[in-house]
Amino acid sequence: DTVIVSGVAVFPDLSIDLGDGSTVYTLTAVASDLASITSASFVVHRGVPYILSFTVDPVSTTGGATLSTVTVSCLDSAGNVATSYSDTITVSLLPYSGTDSATLSGTLTATAVNGVANFAT
Repeated sequence: DTVIVSGVAVFPDLSIDLGDGSTVYTLTAVASDLASITSASFVVHRGVPYILSFTVDPVSTTGGATLSTVTVSCLDSAGNVATSYSDTITVSLLPYSGTDSATLSGTLTATAVNGVANFAT
């Protein structure tokens, strides 16, 4: 909530959900009976790489069939794709139920490009 003390309005919970590191922003303040003002310009950068996420999950299939494309993204702490991330990502198979002898085949390692690694068939 906005707090006004001695004629000063404080906005303690403002945030911008997505920054690309190149867009320049300004804020505008408007109040009745007063001229609007514009802040100094600023840039919002994406956060540092934080966590991996399956952004396109594998889908159910039959044994021996090729899986559809699986995508893994590196996200920052705000949930945005960390486009600076370019490391290698490896996928593996963990048994959930069924046979422990199942194996995952295909390209199991991919280099992230702009924070995204695709494991395509």
